[in-house]
Amino acid sequence: MRSYLKNTKIEDFIIRVRPSVDKNKRWTGEINVAIMSDEKNFLTDDDYHGLMSFCKVICCAIPALEEDEYVREFLETKMEEHEKESSKVKPKAKVVDKHDNVVVLSFDSETKGSS
Repeated sequence: MRSYLKNTKIEDFIIRVRPSVDKNKRWTGEINVAIMSDEKNFLTDDDYHGLMSFCKVICCAIPALEEDEYVREFLETKMEEHEKESSKVKPKAKVVDKHDNVVVLSFDSETKGSS
């Protein structure tokens, strides 16, 4: 079993994107998309169908990206914004002092107070 599957839960919905490859194992530009869920999923029927509908909407974004320039540009902008935000250096906490049930933390920034 692949390690990423070990981290899944029974209630997970997984959108699998499988590239089509040629005899040289090069991507042909085509994909196969599937929504997978465990048959032992314990969600109620309403919750299950609601989440499945949500996954279908996500999958429908693929042809929308190909067909609609506005949708493509909008989502590319959102992706770039997300990548920019997630790449920012976040300060890490450092334990400075501990006594009894009190922990003193220091959050150093990149500039270390010199900005």
